[in-house]
Amino acid sequence: MNLSINSDLSWFNLSEAIKRKEREKALFSFKLLSHSIKNEIFKLQLLADLYLFLEENDQAFLIYKEIFDKYFLENDIYGIFSVLNRLNYNFDNLEYFFNKIKELKDNNKLKNYFYFEYFNEFLRKK
Repeated sequence: MNLSINSDLSWFNLSEAIKRKEREKALFSFKLLSHSIKNEIFKLQLLADLYLFLEENDQAFLIYKEIFDKYFLENDIYGIFSVLNRLNYNFDNLEYFFNKIKELKDNNKLKNYFYFEYFNEFLRKK
């Protein structure tokens, strides 16, 4: 069987398991798929999204935090934005991210955007 066909079937199985909220089947499908994914951050992002869809927010948050830290160390602004957009206010404890953003050097544009977009929303929720 062609590798592409196997991959397509695995993606389909994963989506079906998520739709039915079948946790073990979804995690098994992810594990099979993860062997073909070379980008570690993308693999983590997929896992975090999977936990979020399965409504396991604590686990998802920990993985998003790990992804954020990897992007932070690389000073990857777009990666940082992608994590923040993924969080999309789903979590109450965003203070960790606020404090990390303060540490960024030479990224006033990011800091200003972050505070305008996220901090104001955070304050409204408190």
